[in-house]
Amino acid sequence: MRQKFQLDIPRPLEGVFDFLADFRHTPEWNELSLRVQKIDDSPIRQGTQFRESHKTLGDLTIEIVKHDRPRVLSFKVVGRQAAIAGAVAFKTVASGTRVDLLTDTESRSFLGTLGSILSGAPAWLNPSAGDLLTKAIVRRVEPTGVHVAKSSGGPTVPAILISRLPRGDDPDWSRARSWLGGRPRLGSVPWPRAGASKVPMTHVAWIDLRHLHECAGTIPLPNDGALAFFIVGLPRGCQGAVLHVTETNAPDTDPPQGAPPAYVPYGEVFPFDATVGARTFPRWPVELTTLAAQSPFEEEDLGIVVDRHMKRRQYFFDASAARTALGDTSLPTYWQSARQLADHLTAAVSRLDTLRASKAKLHNAAEALASFDAGRAAFIAFVDDVEHWAGRRLMWDEMTPGEIGQLDVLLARAKGEFGAYARAYTPNAVKNLETAALRTLAHAENPAAWTALPVPLRGLLDRDYRLPTNDWHQMFGRSVEIQDAAAMHRGDHLLLQLVYDDLMEWVFGDMGAFQFWISPDDLKHQRWSRVQLTFESH
Repeated sequence: MRQKFQLDIPRPLEGVFDFLADFRHTPEWNELSLRVQKIDDSPIRQGTQFRESHKTLGDLTIEIVKHDRPRVLSFKVVGRQAAIAGAVAFKTVASGTRVDLLTDTESRSFLGTLGSILSGAPAWLNPSAGDLLTKAIVRRVEPTGVHVAKSSGGPTVPAILISRLPRGDDPDWSRARSWLGGRPRLGSVPWPRAGASKVPMTHVAWIDLRHLHECAGTIPLPNDGALAFFIVGLPRGCQGAVLHVTETNAPDTDPPQGAPPAYVPYGEVFPFDATVGARTFPRWPVELTTLAAQSPFEEEDLGIVVDRHMKRRQYFFDASAARTALGDTSLPTYWQSARQLADHLTAAVSRLDTLRASKAKLHNAAEALASFDAGRAAFIAFVDDVEHWAGRRLMWDEMTPGEIGQLDVLLARAKGEFGAYARAYTPNAVKNLETAALRTLAHAENPAAWTALPVPLRGLLDRDYRLPTNDWHQMFGRSVEIQDAAAMHRGDHLLLQLVYDDLMEWVFGDMGAFQFWISPDDLKHQRWSRVQLTFESH
């Protein structure tokens, strides 16, 4: 299938070429493209490769075949279902740059071939891609002669990358100065609350300001103390708060009595109606790095700058990645896997009344409720047995083959015999419990949990998993733009950005981002109560 279109884009030739040559921009204008990652750290040129996750074609490899800046760009895309050849010609016109794009898609599968016959060949580009491409380039590329550094359209402040600190061979994190999740050190400062019911909020980040100034130089923040960031889920959405804590030597402050869970085992974060779950997120100390853009194009796409400092990853951490890292050495199944199952089932018990209320609305409510009530006591007794069994051992103890088999049986019973109560709250297989257990051991504050992991796995986490997938945590600079939050806060400072992060248990919607915004005047006068929180996802 051939696709061809011509566009006139009101932006300079070199900027348009550079935008299209960096295929990491593809998801911004092609709605079929989910994410794209550059394979190596070298400059973009002939031979550069990218990996793309595509909505209809699956995993693709993109390679630049010709890179004649700023006139000609050609590329090839290879996947299991299709092979695509593309060429782009650029020339200067009165309105800016004319782009002629041509792609030829060849099906590589029976279903794709059948689709071609039926005029439904797999499409690499979205039909509306031309208009979306123009808008993306106009948004990202500066007009001729303009070179202004922005903090989401606001005053000049360098972007600061927030990355997880490697645990290494000395996993005691008690000396950390800044961290994500965990507990703050509020001392005499009251814990923030929100909503009509004054619900205690959840702590999400602690940034030591001396640490920040040492890493980032001159920035418009106080020199001493720390900023503590909080989020809470309310019936009408989430609300944020920022506190400036002047004394940072206090012990960790526990959440107040009655604080809601930060997250629940089955993935929901900031649940306003849950009673079971962790009251704090994992505590992960962080490193702060200034992202110094070297061109207007890099200021618009900080991902290029991030790549110079740190390896970015495309996929979530899971037990399969751990097994690959270990090679011929088998991966232990830890007792934390059993605890994960117990936590899932406990969450299911806490939702029984809600589940029963939903059955009362069915057309056969009397029959459904009778069946539900008949098995409820047996399910609760089953969960009690699982909790007792799972709690016998330390989380980092290794399970024997017989114990793993028993775990498999318990999971099967939860999803089968007690599926009416637990199916929505339990994972599909033991491997999912193993993945959650490995995450827990990786971020556990007890050093014994970390050191129980095999050395190659610890090395993998310290080397390749310091950033989230896709985007990154950040202070100042240009924000991630998912919907319209950045445009609504044009002229404001991005005080903090937190994105979907599996190792932090931050399941923020569909690869979503929380962003704390403050106006230049409010920042100058340290009016932290006027910080605004936005959330958006794909």
